[in-house]
Order: sequence, then structure tokens, then C-alpha cells
Amino acid sequence: AQPLYQKLKEQTGPFKQKGYVNLYQLNAHAIMPWTRDSPCSISLLLNPQGLDADLMISHAWGEDIEELEQALDACIKEHTDHELPPDPVIWLCWLALYQAKAADPAARGPTIAAQIEKDPFGSVINNISRPITAMVAVHTTREDMYKRLWCPKELFDALQKRKEVWMAP
Repeated sequence: AQPLYQKLKEQTGPFKQKGYVNLYQLNAHAIMPWTRDSPCSISLLLNPQGLDADLMISHAWGEDIEELEQALDACIKEHTDHELPPDPVIWLCWLALYQAKAADPAARGPTIAAQIEKDPFGSVINNISRPITAMVAVHTTREDMYKRLWCPKELFDALQKRKEVWMAP
């Protein structure tokens, strides 16, 4: 995996500079191939019964995944003592939604459109049996989260439901 990661890090593209790996790349080279023959997402492969989330993450897919990890680690560390359990459950669309069908119509899982019809974001934000502790807005130096239209929508929905929004710089 290390040689592929280094290769991805060196790639450039219309919206990507050399020196980091973003979620679009990781999705294409890891998530989609891993789940192509499965009917479900990475999250459900690892937790078939599903889990109630403590945090919902709003982020940009063009961000540096190492920066994403650092921002989430810092945010969780800041809130673990008094607001979060030691090992919080994180809802991240990239892992919670089935991605492979977008690139391969023969993939076994549902389309993104079929999943969106079920309102997965609303299901997390509106979970009454175990409400999320907060929505985390992840800001990184490589990508502006507000350019990804889902991010302002997620934040708006969270604020409408009076959920806390934490910033993860």
C-alpha cells in the first residue's frame, strides 16, 4: 500500500497539486475497489449492525487526508474529557455511503441517488434514540469546505436542529 500511496501523493490534476492524497483519490483507489463486490459501504462492512454516531463530519473531498486526520484528532482530543466518549463513533459520508456504483454500474450496492433518497444525512442529524453530540466542520489548507455544496447544507441542517457545530482547523 505504501508505494501506491506515494504514487498518489505525487499525482497532479486540474484540482490537485503534488504532495498530498485527497479523498477522491482514496475513494477511486481503495474504497471503490474494496466494496465493488459488496452490497454495502465500508462502514457497514466493518459494522454490519450499524452504529449510532457521536459526531457527524462535514468536510471537502479535495482536502489532504493527513490534514483531515490531524484536524479530527485535535478536535476529538479537545472534547473527549467532557463531551465525548474515549472512542467516539464518527459518521463520515465517504465511508458511510456506498461509493462503487458511481464508477461501475455493475457494482452490487445502491447508487448514490438511491441512498440520498433515504436521507442519510438527516437520519444522522435527526437520530432521536441517540442524538449526535456535534457536527464537526473540518477546515484544511488544501480545500475550502464551503465550495462543496453539501457542507453548507449539512451545517445549516445541523444548526436548524440546534446541534452544536465544532470547528476542526
